[in-house]
Formats: sequence, structure tokens, C-alpha cells
Amino acid sequence: MKLAEKYWVLADQVVVSGSAFATNLLLARALGIAQYGIFSGLVLVQLLVLSLLQASITGLAPVLLAHIGMGEKRSYTGGLFWFHQAILTLLFVAGILLFLFADTVWALGRNIGMAAVVGACLYFMQDYLRRWLLATQQQPKAFAIDVLTNVLQLLALAVLFFVYHLDLLTALWVVALTYLPSVALGIWWLNPGVPIAKDIRSVALLHARDGKWMLSSALLQWTAGNFYVMAAGWWLGAAALGALRLGQYIFGLLNVLLQAFETYILPKAAHLHQEPAALIRFLRKQFLQLSVLLIPVLILLAVFGKPLLHMAGGDTYTAYSYVMIGLAILYVFILIGYPVRIALRVQLLNKFYFYGYVLATIFSVATAYFMLHFFQLWGALAGMLLAQCMLLGYWLYILYNKTIRV
Repeated sequence: MKLAEKYWVLADQVVVSGSAFATNLLLARALGIAQYGIFSGLVLVQLLVLSLLQASITGLAPVLLAHIGMGEKRSYTGGLFWFHQAILTLLFVAGILLFLFADTVWALGRNIGMAAVVGACLYFMQDYLRRWLLATQQQPKAFAIDVLTNVLQLLALAVLFFVYHLDLLTALWVVALTYLPSVALGIWWLNPGVPIAKDIRSVALLHARDGKWMLSSALLQWTAGNFYVMAAGWWLGAAALGALRLGQYIFGLLNVLLQAFETYILPKAAHLHQEPAALIRFLRKQFLQLSVLLIPVLILLAVFGKPLLHMAGGDTYTAYSYVMIGLAILYVFILIGYPVRIALRVQLLNKFYFYGYVLATIFSVATAYFMLHFFQLWGALAGMLLAQCMLLGYWLYILYNKTIRV
């Protein structure tokens, strides 16, 4: 019996999220809080670049494919692949030069910086291939390359940790090299052909035209969500960043449920966009059901935060157990925000969705130094909470004035 497409996608997401969680728990214990903090900072920068690539290239591809004639899809496939490769080459060269000639500026050191650049570029390539396979209805192949990468990665890291020795530089090279088999397999399946200048130029112009707003939105969403985290690492040190990121990864398991909630609810809510009263009743009912499930979990994570951090990372993380309390409170407001953002999207108030992130970003950038200087890591947690409250308050104000009162 053929497995439905949605189950392949769900299985793929479980593999990616579950492996990321397991890998970070292993590295948090193996590297210690300071080196894990450096690793987390590198991952955050990597995720920023990835979000920009997804917004301007891979995120647009499924939409543009639907508007391209059958005769043009082959040239678009090859042109997009080689355009993406050109962007990756520029990123690779820029990253290597950055660490090669400016390594005194970065506390990381030249070797760690270069390993991070190689790993990031291979990760971007693997993510491109995975998303292209999903966009072209080849879900089993996307699932296969994700399983290949993540199984190899976890096995190699576990063997080094339990049998030999695992430090930050070794971990970065292991992560980088385990992308190679899946990248090779994905390129073989994609079969992009030789680069053709006309196709590459056509794709570049197409994505430049349609991707500029997506690019700015992705940058703002990343900044609104991660500026305080990056600032904590910069001003408070790698240990504080390591503790905060480990706490976020533990809570991150809830994100899978929240994303599934939004994916399931959004199309159903969209059918009620012309019936405000019915839409409000539907969103309130779904919110209450989700709250009954999540609020007890958040309470448990807050109450047992110290032993959870000890189990996940070891003794050095337990001094930061208050991070779990702060994140639990933050997730309550994130939970409250989900029906609000769905109502906003259903009513096609996308520009106000964007403006909300502009406000949250301005607030985060303007207040980060003060909050971290005077209140340390508590200030980071409070700043993230206040930014979320500002975002939620603005969206509610817009909905209230549009007579959609959630």
C-alpha cells in the first residue's frame, strides 16, 4: 500500500526535528557549556543565512513551479540549481576569507571558523535538495536523504563521544562530512545537467523580482525571534548562550505540536473568513483544546527544569535552571498568539503581520543592551517575553479594529 504524501512529510519532519534534538543533547553533554554555547552561536548564524536562502530561493520554487509551463520546468530546474550553487560559492568564499584574514577579530579561531563554513554550505546544499524533492512530489527521496544524513551524524558523534574524544572542532567536521553522502545522492536524483548561462540569468531575475519582500520578512522574523539570544551570547558569554539554547531545544519539542496545530487549523479557519463570529468560536475551541494539552506540560517543564537540564547537559547547566521557568512563561504567550496570528492570516492582513515583526525587531534591538547589562540572562528572557507581548498586542489591536475580536 502506497504511503500518503502527508505521512512522508510528517515522517521527514519527525526525523529532522528528532535528530536535531538528540544531536544537541549529545553535544551539550560532550562539549560542556562554554563550547556548546559557541556551537549554538554558529548554528544561529547558520539558521539566519538558511532562512534568507529559503525565503528567496527554495521557498519560492514550489509557487513558481506551479506557474511555469511543462516545457520550461527542465530549464528552470537546472537554472535554479546552478543559481543556488553560485550563491553558495559566494558564501563559501566570503566565509573562508572572513576567518582566514580576520581570525583575530573572532574568538573562534581560524580552524573552527573554516569547519563551520564548510559544514554550513553543505547543510544549505542538503536543505535545497530536500526541499526541491518535497516540492516536486518526491517525498520518499527527501525522507531518504534526511535519514541518511541524520543517522550517520548521530552514529559518528555518539561513537566519538563514548569511545574516543569529542571536542568542538571534531564535532563541526563530523557534522560537515556527514552531509556529503546525502548531497551526492540528492544531486544524482535531481540530475541538473550542465550550467546554462541563459537559464541561470532567467532564474536570478525571476527570484529577484518575486523574492525581495520574502527576504526582508525572513530577516525581520529571524531578528525578532533570535536577536536577544544572539545578544546574550555576545554580551554574557558562551556559557549563558549554551544554557539558553539547550533550554530552547528542550522546549522546541513543543514547536512540532504547535506547527502541526497551525497546519491543521489554518485551512479550516480559512473557510470561515467571511463569518467572523463562527471563526472566533472555532479558534477559541481549538485554542482551549491545545491549551489543555500544553499548559500542564509547560508547568512540568518549569517545575522540573533543574533535573531536566542536569539530565540533558550535566552539572554545569543546573545553575541556569531559571531559564526553564522563563521559557515556560514565554511559551504561554506564544500559545496565546497562535489563534491570533491564524485569524490575521485568514483575513489576509499580511502587511500587518509583517509590521508586527518590524515593531518586535525595533524593540529587541533598542532594549537588548539595557536589559542584558542590568538583568543578565533574566533580562534576555524578559526582553523576549516583552517582544512577544508587543507583537501579540499589536496584532490584537489590528484585529479589534477590523472587528475580528479573538
